[in-house]
Amino acid sequence: MVAPSATTPLGGAALQSGDSPSSTLPTASSPLSPTPSLSHSVTASLLTDLASPDLSFAAVAARHNLTVDELTLLVMEPDTRARIAATESAGCVRIRLVSTLNLNTVARTLLQVMEDFLTLSKSIESDPARLADIDYIRASDRARKAAWMLYRLARL
Repeated sequence: MVAPSATTPLGGAALQSGDSPSSTLPTASSPLSPTPSLSHSVTASLLTDLASPDLSFAAVAARHNLTVDELTLLVMEPDTRARIAATESAGCVRIRLVSTLNLNTVARTLLQVMEDFLTLSKSIESDPARLADIDYIRASDRARKAAWMLYRLARL
């Protein structure tokens, strides 16, 4: 039973008169705090390491003298997320540009797949039993996919 002069904070521990509610609540340094203050800021090298396919998340944390928990919290901060989003966006823009500038090569390759299939299908006309050949079936599937991709390229 709690004395009439005591109060019960959200944590459930009873406070006696004169006790400070903050003394029983989690502080920034307690393990229950969701966002401990980090003295590290997001640097260009940290973003580079996060983007590296050769480093695990734990390896990135170790390289920057952080625990995995600290790096997790740092990555989830709004400023960090904004920088990561900008980096992702820039990467996507570059990939679209490179892809667009090389569509001619893609179209030539798809046309070659179509021509190879047409040559193969003419050689099979004399032997209809070869229509069930696995190589012919694969070639026809590739030609169908190439035709579909050429159609999509034509509709960019």
